[in-house]
Amino acid sequence: TMAASSTTSTSSTSSLIEAVLTKARGLQQARIQDEGFMTRLREAHTAMLTTGDNAKILAIRRAELEEVATACGPVLKKLFDLFDADRDGSLDEKESAEAVKACISGYNGIVRGSVIESMEGRVDELKAGNLAGGPSIPSDKLDEMSSMMKSKIDELVPVSLSKVTKTLLNENTCKAFRAQLDEKDGKVSKEGFVSGFYGAISAIYPVPQIMMAVEEDMVLALQELTKSFEALSSEDVNEEPEDKKNER
Repeated sequence: TMAASSTTSTSSTSSLIEAVLTKARGLQQARIQDEGFMTRLREAHTAMLTTGDNAKILAIRRAELEEVATACGPVLKKLFDLFDADRDGSLDEKESAEAVKACISGYNGIVRGSVIESMEGRVDELKAGNLAGGPSIPSDKLDEMSSMMKSKIDELVPVSLSKVTKTLLNENTCKAFRAQLDEKDGKVSKEGFVSGFYGAISAIYPVPQIMMAVEEDMVLALQELTKSFEALSSEDVNEEPEDKKNER
């Protein structure tokens, strides 16, 4: 029963974290489409580059974190309660380490979908390019190859993500996470967790580097698959049909 309860708790935390990140991404997209916000952001960058004054950038960042905390407050409070194993109203170092593990797992869920979508798009481009440019793989084999590649992507992306993000599970990551959560006397309060969560998870999970590492893994796997298909195709072309052999 304990194992089942732990699994439920893990899937609950992952789905709540994914919900927060999805909401945060939606808010970010809305900001990017807001001309007023983009003007303020450019002005803040110019001030930082020309005078070294980063006050405006920091104010924009604070406002972004507050927006996520307000929009996701109830979900973040639920998350805190799931991490607060001893129900004392704060997270100690051990509970924070569990939170970090769950955050990385939850972020992996978001990134997994993005990488799979991106790589499947590449497979479609590869297939279209093959058809347009005098294929080295016969067109009747392209559908089969494309289907196999997409299955391979679905299978390998989670494995690669686990491998790449395993390096994040260390003491420094936990310290960086807690540093964003207004820790006092070795404890993180519920308020500190809610207000600082998005900044904390962003600080410990370098999305561009992780996506790049996983996509590199996928490109290598797909190159191997393409080579094996090309080899099979050339064998098919070189092999003499049975009815020709029988004629002799």
